[in-house]
Amino acid sequence: MSIITATSLVKAIDLKKYEYKLIYISHDNEFYLSNEIYNLEKYKNIDFLRKLKKINIRKYIKKNIDVVIPAVHGRGYEDGVISAICEVLNVPYATPNYISLACIQNKTYTKNILNSYGIKVLDGIKINHNQYYTNRDEVIKVIEQLNYPVIIKPNTLGSSVGISIANSKNELLISLSKAFKYDEEVLIEKSLFNFREFNCAALGYSEYIIGAIEEVILNKKFYSYENKYINDTKKILNPKIIEELEKEIQDTTCKICEIFDISGVIRVDYLFDEKSNQLYVNEINGIPGSFSYYLFEEKGIMYYELIDKLVNLAIKKYQKSKTKTKIFQSNILNVKYRSNKWCLK
Repeated sequence: MSIITATSLVKAIDLKKYEYKLIYISHDNEFYLSNEIYNLEKYKNIDFLRKLKKINIRKYIKKNIDVVIPAVHGRGYEDGVISAICEVLNVPYATPNYISLACIQNKTYTKNILNSYGIKVLDGIKINHNQYYTNRDEVIKVIEQLNYPVIIKPNTLGSSVGISIANSKNELLISLSKAFKYDEEVLIEKSLFNFREFNCAALGYSEYIIGAIEEVILNKKFYSYENKYINDTKKILNPKIIEELEKEIQDTTCKICEIFDISGVIRVDYLFDEKSNQLYVNEINGIPGSFSYYLFEEKGIMYYELIDKLVNLAIKKYQKSKTKTKIFQSNILNVKYRSNKWCLK
């Protein structure tokens, strides 16, 4: 998915304004440089990937990069690691800060934070690997209090990887074993029956532009990885919904941006229970696929303009951070320890 996001970004860059460099991160966390990575077919050729030039990321960014746009997804990348690297290297970057991304990537943290602000989320239970395998019967009893069907999710993954639905104890056991292959912690949520799924993106830093609302038409009980990226899932831009629901989605998206101090682009995924008329936040995407550019095109912001805004927001955030004092002057190194007393040299 990261490759698709990066290639879509490159194709939209205004080459009269920007010179770009593509940096590819391998599965073993090595950094490579290639200006041919925009060609998606190249990734099917292992010999091509082996010929990419390995770089020292610290030296390369310091010498060649003015602004970083992290087009990355998943644990270890989208969860704030790349943003933290940019902070250490003192370079502007066009995503939320590493603390916000780390919280967003953890589904349980996200639930707890949103709950504390009065934003509705589905009831859920988090269990870890050790709890499950040392006290399985008790864990299953607690989960079954939610009543079937339930959704089982790896706690810190994205893109619906490892997610499944269970309608019985046997299916639950299979689903938990599957989820624990991906993550040390698993989130179990009560599944809705009659619901609609909506997405809404936001762009900005302290002030936000809310993109168009999109409805995902599901052919299953949940939005699987295959439905997202392989099967041709139907999506409807600007679906027919009542004005109150549209406003609630937009207002909640804006409030989430404020809560997590968002900079750049995020996309919030919602579930709307048609029985109770209740809107729930399902997930927050800190770096959405292809930056959800199509949701902003509906608002008159073309992809190349979105890139402009991302670059400018990154610089604005960086300049603001430079005004803050980051060094506390102290004479602690001039103090030595003697006979149970602290003394100045």
